[in-house]
Amino acid sequence: MDQLERVSESLQREVLEARMRPIGFLFERFARTVRDLGRELGKEVSLVARGHDIELDRVILDDISEPLLHLLRNAVSHGIEPAEARRRLGKPAEGTITLEASREADRIVLEVRDDGGGIDPERLREAAVRLGFADPERAQGLAPQELMALLFQPGFSTAREASDVSGRGVGLNVVKARVEGLRGSVEVSSAPPARGLASRSASRPRWPSWRLSWCGPAARPSPSPWWTWPR
Repeated sequence: MDQLERVSESLQREVLEARMRPIGFLFERFARTVRDLGRELGKEVSLVARGHDIELDRVILDDISEPLLHLLRNAVSHGIEPAEARRRLGKPAEGTITLEASREADRIVLEVRDDGGGIDPERLREAAVRLGFADPERAQGLAPQELMALLFQPGFSTAREASDVSGRGVGLNVVKARVEGLRGSVEVSSAPPARGLASRSASRPRWPSWRLSWCGPAARPSPSPWWTWPR
């Protein structure tokens, strides 16, 4: 009986290992999208990726492609400023978007960060009132994290005019539903940059971070350095 159980466990491990795929191939797929969208919007943007050897179930990899793509497009459209605006703020003309896969205890984490303008709580507050998600009095009482939760509501957008990239109020709610449908979770935060990287503008920038995570098997950390596109 013990031998039968060992054989069964061995077969289960082999099946699970056969389903695992490195996430790196997705990273390469996104590089052109970020570069082309940046050019379309008149922005200089580079994509930095790390953790390409970390593995996820291939079903999750297939289904997470569109949510990740949406977050990257949001970073280019909403986060990264035009080169001239960045220079006025004392930033490098080229914006940086970071896409990183990592392992935290028993969770696999995919994180999208950018060094752009960040998520402004006051813009969220204004949009909440303008779009009817809250009256002015209630909106004033919302904490920053409560305001950011509105980003996942259908129909919510800080853009005043719709375009091919943004302003339609469709997207982050779908991202959240897709990730949770895969038994994952989505978090968003916006924090000041590291010391020495702050803008010279009056208000300190708050760089956004989008974290998608799943409970998963052990992952193999990437031994390679950061990848940067365009090269």
